[in-house]
Amino acid sequence: MALLATFCAALSADAADLDLAAALERVAVHGRAVRQARLAVDEARSAEVEARRLRLPTLALTQSVTEIDPETEARANAAADGLGDAFGIDIPPFVYGRSFRTEAQTQWSVWTAGRLSSGIRVAESLRAATFADELSTLRQSRVGVIRGYFGLAAADGVIVARESALRRAERRLQEGRNRLDVGLGTRQEVLRWRVEVEGATADLASARADRFVARLELAEGLALPISRVESVVMPTPFHVDALLDWADAVDAERAVEPATFNDLPEIEAAEARIRAAEEQRRRNRAELYPRLDASAAAGWLENDTLSPDEFSTWSAALVLTVPIDARGDQRARVRQAEARLEAAGVGREIAESQLRL
Repeated sequence: MALLATFCAALSADAADLDLAAALERVAVHGRAVRQARLAVDEARSAEVEARRLRLPTLALTQSVTEIDPETEARANAAADGLGDAFGIDIPPFVYGRSFRTEAQTQWSVWTAGRLSSGIRVAESLRAATFADELSTLRQSRVGVIRGYFGLAAADGVIVARESALRRAERRLQEGRNRLDVGLGTRQEVLRWRVEVEGATADLASARADRFVARLELAEGLALPISRVESVVMPTPFHVDALLDWADAVDAERAVEPATFNDLPEIEAAEARIRAAEEQRRRNRAELYPRLDASAAAGWLENDTLSPDEFSTWSAALVLTVPIDARGDQRARVRQAEARLEAAGVGREIAESQLRL
């Protein structure tokens, strides 16, 4: 609560001093890259749930109403009416003006050659990859904020030094002019100090531009308007170490310190994508084999008469699907999955080389 109060107080004014602890907490919650990575995790989780749902049977309930106009009904039942009148018997009509049908239907996959299992493992691997990406993005965002924070502090120090240099150059220029007025100086000395003043003025303008860029980069990292990032509060070196330790402890269950190189989030994400590509290749190969599905349905029909003419129906089926015309497309998808697997391996090598630099 104390940290949250500090954060709110630090951002209450349009041009308030920014505290490093508040900046690190804000980027973990509101950083654009972190939020985008977090949304990717949510999307991957939804995809995993959808992949698991495909293994469950489906159930559909349908209700339909059939309406026939009186003229059509009369023509369709003309034969029944004529036979009934001729023989003096009661023949039910062939069709009814209105009928209601209710049906329950279920379908499930009996054997898919591993399609569904591979699909679940693909979704699991991609979810693990996006989770590792979130951890990596969180770390990188915190490092970026720390660099931007101290970069802005350094820019403030450079401006102070440049202003001091400009004041010294102006004072020496004025002294040179005074010496020239009383005959103790030379025009070359005055000219040299004028050049010194112009150089110091240019250095100060450059330092102010660098400070504006530092403010802009820090504001972008924190997802804040630049007017909210005017200056920073420089902590002591001991306090800096404490804040870095605190940043690693925030969301401890999500930012576990890696014990080995392979446990780094970047490597975990790359290896998870390799697993996903391998499972996708297996899934695409499974599409070359037949699959067996089953279905069953039960329903009943009710007509718009008072007589007990309601009856029920049921059906069951086994469907064997054999890919014949699409085998060329499926082989192309297998080759595509193999290419993605190779690309995922290269991505792992790139991530490892970048981390070892």
